[in-house]
Amino acid sequence: MKRVLVADDEAAVTRLIQMRLEGEGYEVDVAPNGEVALDELAKHEYDVLVTDVCMPRMNGQQLVETLRRDERHAALRIFVLSSRPEAEFRSWTEQQQGVTFLEKPVSVNALLQRIREAAEPPEPAA
Repeated sequence: MKRVLVADDEAAVTRLIQMRLEGEGYEVDVAPNGEVALDELAKHEYDVLVTDVCMPRMNGQQLVETLRRDERHAALRIFVLSSRPEAEFRSWTEQQQGVTFLEKPVSVNALLQRIREAAEPPEPAA
């Protein structure tokens, strides 16, 4: 089973993503901010992290930068959700290894497809 961590302070958003992913067979944990997400990442291994940018205590950008300094999380695939479409922020996400920017509002179906692609190993070449 693939494991996903969703970090977002909007309970309705995390609940929707969690319900949809669990319906697809993923194990999902949620965190209301980056600090709680770091605690979860210390306790469990995840295949994918979905994080909002604007969160209290530790925002998504700080979370990603902290994770990318830690070799234990080098392979973690990260999706950053934000309603901030500024070119500077998009440029920042492009510079981060294994990080994809998705502008809010994001379709849950589109997010699910991206998570499937990131969490599932590629098919071997025939």
